[in-house]
Amino acid sequence: MYVLAHLGIASLLARLTGGRNPRPPVDFRIVLLGSMIADLIDKPVGFALGISGRALAHTGVFAVGLTLLAVGVQMRGRNGLLWLAFGHWTHLLLDGMWEDPAVLLYPGFGWAFPPATATVFDLLLRFQDPFVLGGEIVGGLLLVTLGYSSGLRSWAAFKRFVIAGELPSRTNNRMHDR
Repeated sequence: MYVLAHLGIASLLARLTGGRNPRPPVDFRIVLLGSMIADLIDKPVGFALGISGRALAHTGVFAVGLTLLAVGVQMRGRNGLLWLAFGHWTHLLLDGMWEDPAVLLYPGFGWAFPPATATVFDLLLRFQDPFVLGGEIVGGLLLVTLGYSSGLRSWAAFKRFVIAGELPSRTNNRMHDR
């Protein structure tokens, strides 16, 4: 899976899990970050060290550690890290990490991460796979649909979302639709 698939599917799952008007509200910026944090950490590190782009942040140890930290923080009244962990778990599921137990169950199979096997060109060739291309199309459509249904129908609304995490209220959406 790639960027749009991770972002769109994680957003949909957060919307379904968090409900339409959760208290406190879901900060979808954090869900979006969580859905990509494994790649944001592992791809540059893997490239620099010559190891797989699925390394430390794709492990169960990282995911469980992040989740435990998030639960501890939530006990103090803040749920942001919990949504970051949620996004991260969706990433691991969409990457099918159960197919790579040496990474998922690290360090259970040894301390070394797999060597890099794919080049940037190889990654681009994966778009020939209908599953990958379909995931990107579905993810992009989900992002557009969820954004529109949440009231992100102008650059000003989008800017408020990016800066402050604010989604327009449903009443404001109806006023804009008239």
